[in-house]
Amino acid sequence: MPKWSETILTNKALEKMKKSALSIGEVQTALEKYQKKEASPIPGCISFIRILGSSEIGVIGRQKKNGFWLIISVWKRNLFKSKG
Repeated sequence: MPKWSETILTNKALEKMKKSALSIGEVQTALEKYQKKEASPIPGCISFIRILGSSEIGVIGRQKKNGFWLIISVWKRNLFKSKG
């Protein structure tokens, strides 16, 4: 299981966090306490997915030879459409 203290965020991941209004805490929770792990569309990477509230948070990363995780991208999807 990935540990937050052993992760490196790429600039792309940081940009996507800002664009999606994701906090460090949400990304950390999705990575360390994921509910689903699956192959990523990015070769050599794994997607860690967690539902938080009404959103699905995804963290895409790859483990480097030194054991650290390189976080390539993150995403957030609303699971429920709001009425209105």
